Amino acid sequence: MFDEIGQPERTPMPRFLWLSLYGVYCALGAVASIQIMRKFGLSHPVQLAIWVAMFLLSLWWFIAGARSVNLPARRYAARNCILMGLFLAGQLIKDAIR
Repeated sequence: MFDEIGQPERTPMPRFLWLSLYGVYCALGAVASIQIMRKFGLSHPVQLAIWVAMFLLSLWWFIAGARSVNLPARRYAARNCILMGLFLAGQLIKDAIR
């Protein structure tokens, strides 16, 4: 009886939610890196590196997530924070260049 009082029930995140989120981040990173390459070439390497890193991380996590059964909410939140940080860093660099 007392074992159940302090233990909140933890449910894993729905699979389609985080797979679709990683897919969106992957597409966003690919489109942004291609756009930067076409517009600036290699003259903005930091901005290009941020978007390529976002693309590769989200692709890696998408493939790893498609193979796994479930993903704990804490790991999902940490990965989402990393990808959101890369997205915001890309926007910050873009605004600093102007």
